[in-house]
Amino acid sequence: MAPNIPPDLFAINNRRNVWTGDVIVVLVGSQEKRFIVHETPLRENSAFFEAALGRDWKETADRVVKLPEEAPYQFHVYVHWLYRGLYRGMKDGSQFSPRDLARLYTLGSRLQDHDFQDAVVDAFIYRCGMIPTIPDDNIVYLIFSNTIEGDPMRRFLVHVRVRAGYLELSTMRSVGTWRSSISMLQKQLWKVQRQA
Repeated sequence: MAPNIPPDLFAINNRRNVWTGDVIVVLVGSQEKRFIVHETPLRENSAFFEAALGRDWKETADRVVKLPEEAPYQFHVYVHWLYRGLYRGMKDGSQFSPRDLARLYTLGSRLQDHDFQDAVVDAFIYRCGMIPTIPDDNIVYLIFSNTIEGDPMRRFLVHVRVRAGYLELSTMRSVGTWRSSISMLQKQLWKVQRQA
């Protein structure tokens, strides 16, 4: 069972009135799921939307932004967060696996919304703390292949993996086992960097 997450974990204290102003249409995914969203919160929170709507581009004139590579459910979570400052599924227990949170984080990265990314990292840390979990290779690959060098989540994942190796060291009897763990992490990170 997923841990209970405090309702304010995804909250931002300075949420403004986002229910006014012009709306735009965001078409998400290959099926072009239609979202109608107020322009103001998108532009205030996302450098991507600020660029797409703030210049003399086709998106500005048409009032339509297409995100064909994104998943509709993840964008739904993002829009809910924009309007409410939290996602209701976080109140009574996490609805998200670490992989789901990693996908939400990479969405925030592509949309260049640092507050959303911070909220996802907080949820990720809280969830991993409540259910002791070390992010697996797939999560590491997902983050490293969808974020830029120096991204805070990359550093966090390396820290967690190294820390896990350090904690395991206290129970290991052989230095060789510790060395193989560090070697495995190094190989994994090199592999991800070559593929990114």
